[in-house]
Amino acid sequence: MSTALSKREVNALRKEHRKAISQAMKVALKGSGWRPKIAYSLASKDISGIYAACAFEFCSAEPKAEMKFSCRIKSMSADPLFWEIMHLSGNESQPLNFRSSGAFTCYPPELINEGCEGTQPDVVAANFRAFLSRAHSAVEENPASMVEMIEAVRRAQKRTNKTDYFTIHVIELLLESRWPEARAMLEHGLEQNLSKFFGYYADEQADFQRHPRRSFAEMALHWMDQKGYSGRLN
Repeated sequence: MSTALSKREVNALRKEHRKAISQAMKVALKGSGWRPKIAYSLASKDISGIYAACAFEFCSAEPKAEMKFSCRIKSMSADPLFWEIMHLSGNESQPLNFRSSGAFTCYPPELINEGCEGTQPDVVAANFRAFLSRAHSAVEENPASMVEMIEAVRRAQKRTNKTDYFTIHVIELLLESRWPEARAMLEHGLEQNLSKFFGYYADEQADFQRHPRRSFAEMALHWMDQKGYSGRLN
């Protein structure tokens, strides 16, 4: 008669399985053209000016849980503009996958996702590499325009937490020079406290302890005013 595993035994099996998955991924992704960041369960690539990040994640906490693959895309210009607004331009020198794994990054909605059949590490790794090829084709064959990416974010916001995609939505509006829409969204975000990110104006960074943290909405409105992109409807 079998006995149920203890919580410690379940955790040990789960850790062992995830380690085996990670090792198999490292081997499978060699020569794929994608830049892996196994510690963050993702691989990224610049596809003709579109940043694509594909992730693999477990669907449950079971020791050998099935997995899900997903791909998120955004303009390669999105994070550099965000970093400029937040006075973090040094982030541009970070590796490509920093646009997904860094603390200050724009988070876009999923473009595609798939379930993974099988739980054996080599099978999962091979399936993920095949998924990367399909994701690359999806982006390359039907490149999303900025307008399409804005609409995708708008739809995602309606389905999920309204703060999840606030930053990328604003940034994409700014990249498209849709100043009145961007200002209206920022003013609404400021009023509703939707910003997830906080920082300091450039002249405050050297003495930040004496100054309050500024929300992304505040800093983006300040950036627009400095650039002369008021977006105000007179």
